Amino acid sequence: MSRTPSTPTPWEYNHASHGDARGQVVVTEYFVRQVGANVAIASDIIDPETGLPSEANAKRIAAAMNACEGIDTSGLVGLGGLGLLAKANHNAYVVKHQRDALFKALQSIILHANPVLFSAGQLQQAQKALAMPQQSDMPA
Repeated sequence: MSRTPSTPTPWEYNHASHGDARGQVVVTEYFVRQVGANVAIASDIIDPETGLPSEANAKRIAAAMNACEGIDTSGLVGLGGLGLLAKANHNAYVVKHQRDALFKALQSIILHANPVLFSAGQLQQAQKALAMPQQSDMPA
């Protein structure tokens, strides 16, 4: 197995084309390259179902490389087929619902708190936690 690192990002996609007899642009191929480079990293990117040049596939290759910047390739290979983003989205969904349940429980505890069981400092700390913005309240 080669130890040569992949070409640094950012990558972009582009196309080669020519004009036809009617003056229409005809795309002959899509390719992926490092931004500003004169040499393609991958060329003649097609749609395997049609055999035609595929802008969507070229765009996805470049986007995937840019999104994975800084992640070791061996780590990515190990994730193949696992639906990394689907798992991350599911985990975020679970964590959000756990947070919401804990938030409601903490609200209930403060509302019904017995001052004998909790110190004023503990109640103030809980109230501060409730006052913190939730992720959905934060600007994107």
